[in-house]
Amino acid sequence: MDRTLQTGKNYLATVLVMRTKIITLILVLCLINLPGFSQNLSVTFTGTGASTEIDSIEATNLATNQSITLPGNETLELGNGSGIPSDIDLTDNNSVFPNPFIGLATFSTYIEQAQTVYLKVQNLPGQVVAEYSGFVDQGKQQFSIQLKTAGIYSITLLTDQGAASQKMMCTNTGNRTNSIRYDGTKADYSFDGNNSSKTILKRAQSSYFLGFTAGDVMRYKCSSGEYATIKIDSPSASVDYQIEFFECADDDGKNYPVVAIGDQDWMAANLAYLPKVDPSSDGSDSSPYLYVYGYQGSDVSLALEHDNFKMYGVLYNWPAAQIACPEGWHLPTDLEWAWLKEFSNASWLSGFDAMPGGIRQNDGTFGSVGKSAGFWTSTDTDPASAIARNLNFENNLESQEIELKNTGFSVRCVKNQDPSITLPIVNTYPVVGITSCSAEGRGNLISNHALSATVWGICWSTTQNPTLLDHNAGLSEGLGEYTVTLSGLTAGTTYYYRAFATNAAGTGYGAELSFTTLEGGTFTDSRDTRTYHYVKIGGQFWMAENLAYLPVVSQPASMSATDPHYYVYGYDGTDENTAKATANYSTYGVLYNWAASLAACPAGWHLPNKAEFTTLIDHMGGDAIAGYKMKSMHGWNDNAGKNGNGDNSYGFTALPGGDLEGTGVFLNLKDYGSFWTSGADGDANGLMWLLDNFNVGAFLHSYPKSIGVSVRCIKN
Repeated sequence: MDRTLQTGKNYLATVLVMRTKIITLILVLCLINLPGFSQNLSVTFTGTGASTEIDSIEATNLATNQSITLPGNETLELGNGSGIPSDIDLTDNNSVFPNPFIGLATFSTYIEQAQTVYLKVQNLPGQVVAEYSGFVDQGKQQFSIQLKTAGIYSITLLTDQGAASQKMMCTNTGNRTNSIRYDGTKADYSFDGNNSSKTILKRAQSSYFLGFTAGDVMRYKCSSGEYATIKIDSPSASVDYQIEFFECADDDGKNYPVVAIGDQDWMAANLAYLPKVDPSSDGSDSSPYLYVYGYQGSDVSLALEHDNFKMYGVLYNWPAAQIACPEGWHLPTDLEWAWLKEFSNASWLSGFDAMPGGIRQNDGTFGSVGKSAGFWTSTDTDPASAIARNLNFENNLESQEIELKNTGFSVRCVKNQDPSITLPIVNTYPVVGITSCSAEGRGNLISNHALSATVWGICWSTTQNPTLLDHNAGLSEGLGEYTVTLSGLTAGTTYYYRAFATNAAGTGYGAELSFTTLEGGTFTDSRDTRTYHYVKIGGQFWMAENLAYLPVVSQPASMSATDPHYYVYGYDGTDENTAKATANYSTYGVLYNWAASLAACPAGWHLPNKAEFTTLIDHMGGDAIAGYKMKSMHGWNDNAGKNGNGDNSYGFTALPGGDLEGTGVFLNLKDYGSFWTSGADGDANGLMWLLDNFNVGAFLHSYPKSIGVSVRCIKN
């Protein structure tokens, strides 16, 4: 054979062998990276923050609903295999059947070898509500579980191979008791003595192993003494988790588990701070009230022993919720609840662990325990209402609702961030007292970071997203609800507005709302160049402030039923400029006797007759209620504890300018507002409409023409 040819053949064979090895190596590497050939992930935990020691970790695969508990210094192996296999006779890979259930369920499992087992049921706060310990044979074992309180529970089985847990939900109870009964070994022809794949725990090279497939979401509840932190993750490689423990203790010394959701740290259990307790029949939208579902008394020690307190914590009305969170924590705003989009996934997958604690309804009754839950936000919409997040456990729906503040809901608190980088929180209320040129803007600077605020108020603009660079009115004292006047507005114009508050970190804004000013405008009296606002009410145009034309000023002792006289409340002189410099003139204008009122209105305007005034009164709902709708929102005295102000719902802005009595004495400032009509009642009396601070009505009266009262003109 030619040596050269043989050498070439040997070289070719060598190349083919090398190529075969390379291809084989590539195939092996590819197979290793396939799901069926993936290596285990090693998970360890390191404590930080309030504690550096981790006592235990409860690890749960949320995709399979299987759990294992391990010491904090051990390694958890995640890998292929079921880890905690399910019983093939049950549905949905769940050993509890049915699940959810009504009071009674069956727990089945396969025990690999005869031994003593321990089975316990715990509520979400971790309290053991039922347990069983006893010797069982090899094979499929069955237990009956009864529960007397609706809620979410975990059932844990301890064998000589370790512990395994899973979640279950009791939706109703049917007046049962908490108990676990061993029903014995059940025939199961799907198993034989050599089938160890159905053991409740799978042994692996590590003592702590849990089945895991890439993409599964893991939940780790890490405990350290009185602290607990929940971590949610879907690991793709081995990892050492840094578990931060937080101080989250109420004034009673109770510590709460914490979970990180996004960049926020949340309580992972319902607040249970109970300094007092009230029966559900008592309530308020302004004073704090606290309830324990189903307890109708005022003894805190008895309420603390109630099953619903232990399971669901406390229900708070909105004022109580505002002050209930532990130091360093606060009632979340509605914006901070934005992560909760779909309750069917968000609550459990986030580690929030919502519970159906029911509500104290605003009719004074309890309802919906085991079916739904409500959680207060710190975002209120007006003095009587605030936003709550409602969760329905029957259809897995989440909703944002406006609720009355006397309703009792659960509370979850969120950890404060550094106040130097946190904006103040302020809520926008709807404006009131809208006129053609002004409105009363309202807001609420809530307690969180309120003390750091230096100024707060309302900003507004004719375009959306107003800021302080637009129009604004502010305050610098008086935390909580506040009111400022939005002035200088244009009639018939839409304005956008929002509450604001400023601290060292910047300016925080509330929700944006809008309103439209009433139709109207301004005009100038050519006689003295004074400008007046007017408003359209129905088909009429009325002055929205008292007439202040003062050609001369009379002393109160000078009175006449036939000659024109002009007065300024409280002024006893004859100098017009001095009279015009008084506060009463600036606020309330001039008081006219009937003769002066007939010719007092500017050109293009006139003193209304009885019929024109009656049309106005009828448009506002009639004389029984028109006074309240005509009166200004400020300036009227209270009477017998009742607010004398009105709601000024049509922009008439009636002012309590008082009157000059027939005795020549000024009386009733801030108590009465009276307005002449052009109608007479005989030779001596004129007709006027009178408003007062102790009635909501408007009253037509006949009074001597010599007395002095206010004038409102109507456009020709």
